Amino acid sequence: MTVSLRTFPLSTLALSVALCLGTGVVTSAVAATELTCAKGMTCLSFSGSTLYDPFEGLVSAGKAKDPVKANRPNNVAKFIKGPSGQPWAGATVYTNEADKSVKPIGLDKSKIITVRVFAQAAGQTVRLKVENALDPGTSVETDAQTTVGGAWETLTFDLGQPAPGTPAYNPAKTYNKISLFPQFSVSAPPATDTTTYFDDLVYTTKKGGGTTAPLVYAANYTQVDPVTWTSTQGGSAGTYIDTTVPTQYWWNGVAPGDATPSFYFGYGINVNQKPWGFGAFVNAPANGTVKVGGYTSLKIAVWGNDELMNHHPNLALLLVGPTVSGCAPVLTSSVAVTAPGVQNYTVPISSFALTTPCGYASASAALAAGTASTHVQVLGSNMQFTAATDGNGNYANGLNIGPISFE
Repeated sequence: MTVSLRTFPLSTLALSVALCLGTGVVTSAVAATELTCAKGMTCLSFSGSTLYDPFEGLVSAGKAKDPVKANRPNNVAKFIKGPSGQPWAGATVYTNEADKSVKPIGLDKSKIITVRVFAQAAGQTVRLKVENALDPGTSVETDAQTTVGGAWETLTFDLGQPAPGTPAYNPAKTYNKISLFPQFSVSAPPATDTTTYFDDLVYTTKKGGGTTAPLVYAANYTQVDPVTWTSTQGGSAGTYIDTTVPTQYWWNGVAPGDATPSFYFGYGINVNQKPWGFGAFVNAPANGTVKVGGYTSLKIAVWGNDELMNHHPNLALLLVGPTVSGCAPVLTSSVAVTAPGVQNYTVPISSFALTTPCGYASASAALAAGTASTHVQVLGSNMQFTAATDGNGNYANGLNIGPISFE
């Protein structure tokens, strides 16, 4: 695999609704009930599948029982902040594991987000921050103050009034990531471990929210030399094969004017000296890194010579991340070929398994770091040795790589 990588360049119903309409900061020690979400609203009750990503030294964040016994079995979010973390330690709360996101927030309709909070004391600052899950530079954040200790209250966060020195709302951007910062400070963390509970986070859902514009990864190609191509998005592309055994490079080219454009190549592979396989890569646009964690599927057109495709191979698909300290994470999936000719595959991002971790704990964590190149490989017994031979034991095996996008 070294050959393939070496040279190729995120309450109560009445009270919640009133607050979301922007009636101002309301404080009330209300009992927790099962949250019913009004039409057009998104409600995170923290009793179900909400996930947590602590950062900057927050001791922990996760689901817990309501601190008020009378409210149980209601579950809530429990954050513990201690003296060893940063003063601004917090956690992202999310429902989409791939990019740590939530349904897009309709800040164009209402800049109010409400959260029920159970703090240890009055006068504590709680900060709420929203971001674009794929672009941390797009964010808005603001503060609210607790007014009671040891009881539930509902805090209102007005993102139309961002915290001093922080960005303002940009109507051209999508906001679909939420982080909470208990006992927020820029000077000092708490002297001892302190616990803050959150429940019933409510905001207006962006109309048509939940969708992300497709990312065109490679739409067409031009040929640079017999083994190198460039996508119209500026990513280098190429082919590679196991060089520990002799092979022949039989054909190559580009078909930019076809109904499904592609670059193509093929090898004569000897039945008596079989390589581990061969493949192709397409780098990310501009040979950079793209964030694909917010998408649900990879769409790719790939096919090959009829002799190989009639063998019905399984094609390995690889998403390779940026190289850090000499290691590039690899996520792997596959598609099964059932017929020759142009084939367009839709591959769930969730089907990609982390096969080369490089220190990442999960596939979603590796995806969050970005994708630098996409590979298609024909490995082992998936190569064909039954047709299109030169009479010397060499058999035709090749691929066409067409458009690639993430949706």
